[in-house]
Amino acid sequence: GVSYDDPEVTPPDKLRYDACIVVDDKVRASGDVGVQTIGGTRYAITTHKGPYECLSETYAALMGQWMPANGQEPGCGPCLEVYLNSPQNTPPEQLLTDVHVPLKDAP
Repeated sequence: GVSYDDPEVTPPDKLRYDACIVVDDKVRASGDVGVQTIGGTRYAITTHKGPYECLSETYAALMGQWMPANGQEPGCGPCLEVYLNSPQNTPPEQLLTDVHVPLKDAP
């Protein structure tokens, strides 16, 4: 998933999010479906364990604690979420999500 907005400051009806799957380079988009290339920057990555509703706690820890403690700042671009298991067959407290926050390039 690609998150473009901060739900702490963006009204719910204005949040932008792209649900994504990995596809072959030969896939062509049509209609409401698009193809985009993601990456090309450094990311701070951590794994969130628990319900999706608590993801904001992981973002807060990564951006508010880890980044300053390690001399890092958020960079340009959207955050990425990689869902490692499915809520269809995993209890909410066992859900795993890799959270990627872009880092500002070093000077």
